[in-house]
Amino acid sequence: MHYEEIPEYGLPESLSSSLNYFVSLIYSAEKNYFQYDRYSDDISPEFCWHRTSGEILEEIINECDKKGYFFDHEKDIVTRYKSKHVGDANYYSLRAWQYACSLWHQGPLHDELCKIIDDPVQTGAFWYPRNGYMGWHTNEDSLGYRIYCSYVPEDNKSFFRFRVPGTDKIVTSWEKKGWTFRYFEVGKNEEDRLWHCIYSNTDRISLGFAPKSEDSFVLNLLLGHHTLRNEWHLQDFPALEEPNYYMIPNCDLFPLIKDRDPELIDFSDICHKPMLEPDYTEHSRRYKACNEKIPGVVVEGMANPENLRYRMIDGKHRIHKLKNLNVDKSQFYVLRYEEVKPLIRPLY
Repeated sequence: MHYEEIPEYGLPESLSSSLNYFVSLIYSAEKNYFQYDRYSDDISPEFCWHRTSGEILEEIINECDKKGYFFDHEKDIVTRYKSKHVGDANYYSLRAWQYACSLWHQGPLHDELCKIIDDPVQTGAFWYPRNGYMGWHTNEDSLGYRIYCSYVPEDNKSFFRFRVPGTDKIVTSWEKKGWTFRYFEVGKNEEDRLWHCIYSNTDRISLGFAPKSEDSFVLNLLLGHHTLRNEWHLQDFPALEEPNYYMIPNCDLFPLIKDRDPELIDFSDICHKPMLEPDYTEHSRRYKACNEKIPGVVVEGMANPENLRYRMIDGKHRIHKLKNLNVDKSQFYVLRYEEVKPLIRPLY
């Protein structure tokens, strides 16, 4: 499973401003640009809650299993619940994709997104008014990575709910005022099939994009997280039941490093993943795509398997690339463990 959630404070200011401009264009758009046949103001909150409940998901999965409804990737056949919410939804959508695309090409949003996504393809543009929702679905008729940018004007009035693949655990992510980015992979197997749904009791705008691959994200500090598992677990925190684990979101590091200058540090003082296989990532896509000129992030005084002075929490692929180039020191943002400890949280 690959799932990342980035709040607005973790976004570049120029991108956040461009997204807000885009929302103003949607709010001011002529109503005939929206499809109203998918929205009804007669739907009650109780009905929305029911359709986005864990009980309904179990009914859907049982029916899929019983009738063999899951997507057949060998025959390229889309059957009932696999990929779509099958009309089980209540929202406005832009009537013409051409108009949706023209909106974001008109303003600065396109240029800002291209800094993060290589040749982004728009996959959705939705407006969920009060009592708007989208029922359980997986999108698995269109495999690959997705990034959804959602905006809400109020705290805790809408949520993105998903089931952790391969488990029965349901996670509800209540949304805060402003923008939230969600980045995940649409997979075809049970272990990475991400069932998810949406509910809104406010005006929720959602924009979807598909990058060419995971490697098209070039802002290294925007996405990803440092995992605290196995020998990298900290004794300060109680163990969690698998597949859950503690992590440090990269986006939470922005407020700590934005006003700091990187420092030159010798690699012999840094414990990073993996220590014993220096060319482990040499042939991986992420290794080839990483920009070794971007400083990594290390933490001083944070426990690590090699008991070295610094523990790396961002930049594994970059430091491997530098080592393979026979470089023995580089620039890093340096934090203290006391600063980082409050950021550590469970994945879900």
